[in-house]
Amino acid sequence: MSGGDAPNSPPNGDAMRRSLLYSFAEKNASLLVTIASTMILARLLTPTETGLFSVAAAFINVSQCLRDFGVASYIVQERDLTARRLGAAMGLSLSMGVVFFALFFFLSGPIAAFFNEPSLETVITVLSLNFLVVAVASIGAARLSRAMNYRTVSLINFASTLVFSVVSITLATGGFGALSIAWASVLGVVTILLGQIVALRGDVFIRPSLTGWGPLIHFGSFASGNGMLTTLTQRCPDLLIGRLMGFADAGLFSRGNSLITLFESALLASVRPVVANGLAALRRQGGDLGASLLLCYGNLTVVAWPFLSVLGLLAHPIILIMFGDQWLMSVPPAGCAWRRCSEPSVRSEPWPSPRLGPCGSCSPFNA
Repeated sequence: MSGGDAPNSPPNGDAMRRSLLYSFAEKNASLLVTIASTMILARLLTPTETGLFSVAAAFINVSQCLRDFGVASYIVQERDLTARRLGAAMGLSLSMGVVFFALFFFLSGPIAAFFNEPSLETVITVLSLNFLVVAVASIGAARLSRAMNYRTVSLINFASTLVFSVVSITLATGGFGALSIAWASVLGVVTILLGQIVALRGDVFIRPSLTGWGPLIHFGSFASGNGMLTTLTQRCPDLLIGRLMGFADAGLFSRGNSLITLFESALLASVRPVVANGLAALRRQGGDLGASLLLCYGNLTVVAWPFLSVLGLLAHPIILIMFGDQWLMSVPPAGCAWRRCSEPSVRSEPWPSPRLGPCGSCSPFNA
């Protein structure tokens, strides 16, 4: 394994503080870029176009949990990460990526017919490309996270955010509609992969192995199921609203929900990967996880509840200023969504999810 993989020593206080500093700097810089691009895109795209992307991304996001199959988390927490196990992880990740790409490539037409929207087929097809790129990028991101190399991770993620913002605004200005965000999502993940190639000195494309999947499947059967259920509960409203009420209403719901998820970009997205990977390193050394986890939850809750309450109460003026009057109908969803986020988690997300997210960059559309 290369220098991107972690030693088996537990993280010390200075290392954790440096990691948090890099993560906070990157997330807040990315947040500023995301807010600016969101304000611009809200005036370039209609609620219908936004809803079209939101519905397509909902399918991809839920499936990404199955595609990952807990492989990234396995790499972060595994005590003895040998080259053989890393090759098995790459083999499983690539296999799942190819399967899900092919699945959505062929099902994009029937899905579009079910929603009675032909243009949905193209958006899903473009977003499905993320399955192939993320299959490789997720392994590199997990290795860098395991090594607590957050300076490199932060630079790569910020570059991805910039690419996503520039591409989405450029294409939206050119009249590409929902496809502008879809292509920006794909190029955002490609940027992450290119950054990993540089950071790991070309040691990103590990030779995949089709053997040794047993421990991965055992670990992933729970991790992927839990992640899929969580994502499914979050994205089901997009699918139901898009099918029963129309894409415009789905776009309004997504916009209101995205206001609250800014909290994750502002705080939780900075803290979560550092804390989760720090806890994983502590677990590898047999440390006391209970006390550390309770302390994390307590500190996050103290900050989260007041912040989310203010966002929920001031949703109307915030949406009016940030997005414009065409989005005022998204105020009720924003006023309710803060309750869903009021219990911050410290789950491990070592690769930046085409919200990727499934895309991997800070998407302003909660996708």
